[in-house]
This record gives sequence, structure tokens and C-alpha cells, in this order.
Amino acid sequence: RPSRALGLRGVVSGLAQVQEHLVLAIVNRVEVYALKGTGELVQIATHHAPHYVVALKVAKNYVLYADVYQSAQLLFWRDRDRQLWPLAKDADRDGMAADVAAADFVVDAGELAGAHALGIVLGDGDRVRLLQYAPLGSQSDRGGQKLLPRADFCVGVEVCSLARHRVVEPERRA
Repeated sequence: RPSRALGLRGVVSGLAQVQEHLVLAIVNRVEVYALKGTGELVQIATHHAPHYVVALKVAKNYVLYADVYQSAQLLFWRDRDRQLWPLAKDADRDGMAADVAAADFVVDAGELAGAHALGIVLGDGDRVRLLQYAPLGSQSDRGGQKLLPRADFCVGVEVCSLARHRVVEPERRA
């Protein structure tokens, strides 16, 4: 039996936690809820997506969502302002947004790792694309507002979900 119920208008397509708050993807909105001392869930922030949010992921204070027709957008949660700040959007080589069915963060990005880089993977039709958020960007990525493409793989089938798997490095012999 649920301990709390929340009446929402629309379909919940994603659920995640950022700090002590609950993040929900509801139709074309990303909403942040706080649990009050009385046990009541109260909405404290909203971000409107263009069409329909199909994937929602959180890494630390970064919130990534995939929109079915307008690709992906990276947001940042600032608790002191209680706001979701837009950081960067994805755009194809032609500047067009892609139809995306799945999105996730790259946990250990190898060469992407660093104080000012964040790896993102998108399932885009029959492609899997690796993107990078670099806030100290150049003119080509509009000063960090565009997710930079790093790799593009054609898998030959429609990508509808992504799953993280830990890669174990083989032991080195001396």
C-alpha cells in the first residue's frame, strides 16, 4: 500500500532523484517535488519540454531528458534557487533536432572525463550517439550551449532503451 499519493495530470514517463527531491517527467514537463515535514509532496520547480519527455536521467545535480521530437536537453538543478537551469541542447550536424527514444549519462567517460566535461549517450533511431557537455566551449558550440558530438554508431535496429554496464578492464601482466 502506498504511503503517499499524488494526483497528476498526464502520464509519468520518468522518475529520478536529485539531492533530496523527486524529479518527474510528466508529458512535456520536468517537475521537481519536495517532501514536506507533514509528508506532503509539493511542486517546487518546472521545466517545459517542446513535445513529450521519453527519458529522464540524473547524475549529481545534472538532469538530462530526451524529447521524442526535439532530441535532448541538459539541465542543472540549483537547490538554493529551486530552479532547473538549461545548460545545453543537442542538435545534429545540420542544426536539426533528432527524434530520440533514450538518453543516459556516461559514468566513466575516459577522455571525456574532467572538471569541465560530461558524457551523454542518446538513442536516435538506429544510431547511438555519444555527446559531450563542455561549458567552457568555443564559438562552434555557442559557448557551451550545444552538446558536442564525439561519436556516432549505427546499430542497425531501432534503439528504444539504453542500459549501463560496467566495463571491467583486463588484468595486465608484468
